Amino acid sequence: MSDFVIVFSTKSIFNRDDMPKHCDTFQNIVYSVELDHENFILELHGEKEAVIELVRNIWELASLYDGYFYKPENYTIDGNIQNFDDLYFLSFYRTGKIWTNFARNLVGKNRDFSAKKIQTYKEFHSRDREVGELNKTLINSLFYLQSEKYDGINVNHRLSLFLNLCDGLAINFYGSNNVNSSMSKILKKTLASEKVKYGASLFGIPKERLYSALSNERNEIGHYIIKAGSLSEYEMNAPEPIKHYLYFYFTYIVELAARIAILKEIGCECDKDIVDDVLDNVNDWVIYNCNIVVECAKDINKLKQRLKKMGIDMR
Repeated sequence: MSDFVIVFSTKSIFNRDDMPKHCDTFQNIVYSVELDHENFILELHGEKEAVIELVRNIWELASLYDGYFYKPENYTIDGNIQNFDDLYFLSFYRTGKIWTNFARNLVGKNRDFSAKKIQTYKEFHSRDREVGELNKTLINSLFYLQSEKYDGINVNHRLSLFLNLCDGLAINFYGSNNVNSSMSKILKKTLASEKVKYGASLFGIPKERLYSALSNERNEIGHYIIKAGSLSEYEMNAPEPIKHYLYFYFTYIVELAARIAILKEIGCECDKDIVDDVLDNVNDWVIYNCNIVVECAKDINKLKQRLKKMGIDMR
């Protein structure tokens, strides 16, 4: 048996709530987890193969909580420095800049790395086609869509892949049987509908047409059949500059929904205040950058609007 220490760097600006050291035992591995504002520190004692598997489970859980994979900065075994690039077991462990920059922790102080939660995640993640489920495929698809490998793909193609993922999550988690139902179920079960519908209205999408606009977009891009009332139609008819924000806005929304849906399935309740704050901020982001003549929701963004009227742009 050996002693492993791995230090990851994090987005410290969003880690105002440090996590005190948590010590536990998982399948004969003694481990501790600590978040000290800038670093996420893992200390483990056990056989290498089992330790590496545990590291992967903890790292993936952290990504679901915070929206990106932490970056390993230091890795030792029995005090001997290792190449931390060896920890990138799969390419999706390198999160792309887009998601790293926009990622938000959704669980607040309640990041759970207990042996019980790790076991729950491990069992849930492992259920795939062999047992009539697609959990592993769905979760890994989310990680891949957030990875560096997908940073350069066309924005509406990225959105179509996220919509496809949400459709799959709704089918597997909620028993949905059509795309329109899938979009409705997953957004209603994960996000404050009124905030998402308000965001959609900024792009000229009637609130009652939100779910059909998403499902029509998924069908249009997926099957190469023009669908009336798709997001692409609204984008085509939207004025400058807001039309350039539509695809990223909805990609961000469906990514949030997908991540929250997975967290709920493993028994992790997201902090409603945090999720609502994320939605308010992304709506404000559209309002501010597109000079829409409505007041932002957050006080800090209202201040930015007032400064912008004075010629001071806070972007």
